[in-house]
Amino acid sequence: MKLKDVPDDVLDEVAFQLKNYLVPICGLSPQSENHLFRFIGSGTLARIDNSHYILTAAHVWKQTQSMDGIGLVLTDHPSQSRFLKLCE
Repeated sequence: MKLKDVPDDVLDEVAFQLKNYLVPICGLSPQSENHLFRFIGSGTLARIDNSHYILTAAHVWKQTQSMDGIGLVLTDHPSQSRFLKLCE
């Protein structure tokens, strides 16, 4: 079955469920005069035993190494977003 053949209600449900496991990853660039975070990639939330992790692509992780801080956006509603600062 091709993606275009999947009913819209199924695609909507998949997107609704995935939002609980996918997070935008933002970084605070050292060159930022206003100290604004910018989107650098995405991550997948994972739990193994009682430990929690964020899985991301190597190129996203590499970008975090040059940032002054990284964080996650914790909601799908931009007007109600909460930002979790992970490190400085």
